[in-house]
Amino acid sequence: MDNAVGIIGGSGLYQLLEHHDSFMMTTPYGDPSSAIQSGVIAGKQVYFIARHGIQHEIPPHKVNYRANIQAFYNLGVRKLIATHAVGSLNPAMVSGDFVLSHQFVNRTWGRQDTFFDGPETVHVSASDPFCEDLRFLAEESLISSKYRFHNEAVMLVIQGPRFNTRAENRIYYHEGNDVISMTGYPEAVLARERGICYMSLGVVTDMACVLNSQDHPDLPTTHEDVVNNFAASVERMTAVLGVVLTKMEPEQCRCACAASLKGAHV
Repeated sequence: MDNAVGIIGGSGLYQLLEHHDSFMMTTPYGDPSSAIQSGVIAGKQVYFIARHGIQHEIPPHKVNYRANIQAFYNLGVRKLIATHAVGSLNPAMVSGDFVLSHQFVNRTWGRQDTFFDGPETVHVSASDPFCEDLRFLAEESLISSKYRFHNEAVMLVIQGPRFNTRAENRIYYHEGNDVISMTGYPEAVLARERGICYMSLGVVTDMACVLNSQDHPDLPTTHEDVVNNFAASVERMTAVLGVVLTKMEPEQCRCACAASLKGAHV
């Protein structure tokens, strides 16, 4: 039955599945980033993939996004929660805050970002790339958990693995972006091409060096800072995911994600 739930994120979230099995699988697009963890939470079948591998050995521009999404799809996952460590370009979004992005801006290049390379051609709509139903569910869960969060944000997805320069962040700030990720694209679009509801549960790990960076001698942020700040948030992230899964209904969302390919074929 196509009602399994997928979670993709850092390996620190393995603790979410207290009693789990692990297995390998392959897809026509290659192998997923890690062995797949399988378990049951709140009566729901849950599958987990470590996006960057168990030892974080896969940089963001080398993640096999197509294999990860296809593996979830083959396992019957139709609701996918992606966790992201994000940098903030918005002074209102500070370290430790949760962020539910509602839009993205893609600044990556060279990534395999479609399942339709021809001759089958599809133009899928990405006007609203994150599932509204899952975002609302996450918002309810964050409210009940009493954690500080933002229910809208524009996610800027950069190529990585380096962080931005001050000049780049200044431009991105003026463009209206709120948070920075290296992995939100092409995950969201690939999920849409497979009719999977996809949402991002982000946590701010650092304040990107932007206009007022001269007032913050601790900037720019190092990767060690990001890792440490995300690790400090893993317990809260796990708690929120647990609430989301408890509240989640077994049937498909009422959104249009599942019908994303209707009328999209050429």
